[in-house]
Amino acid sequence: MTLIPMKQALKLQLDPTEKIYLADYDMRFRIHQGFFVHITIGDQVFSGIEVVASKSNAALLGLDILNQLKVTLDGPKKQLLIH
Repeated sequence: MTLIPMKQALKLQLDPTEKIYLADYDMRFRIHQGFFVHITIGDQVFSGIEVVASKSNAALLGLDILNQLKVTLDGPKKQLLIH
């Protein structure tokens, strides 16, 4: 699932949907606020994507978006290409 910072959700004045109960990578369960958004990456638009907001300042692309993209990560060149 894709995650956005709560401060960005508030700044964009997104309408909350529902609270979502999720487990993180350590299997700690937390409740997050859900939102539906449109996300643009390059020339691709992802409409009606459900995201959760977190207190973190980080945004994370989830498999809900990544599974629709071809992504190349070249560590030695420090490049991330989205095709």
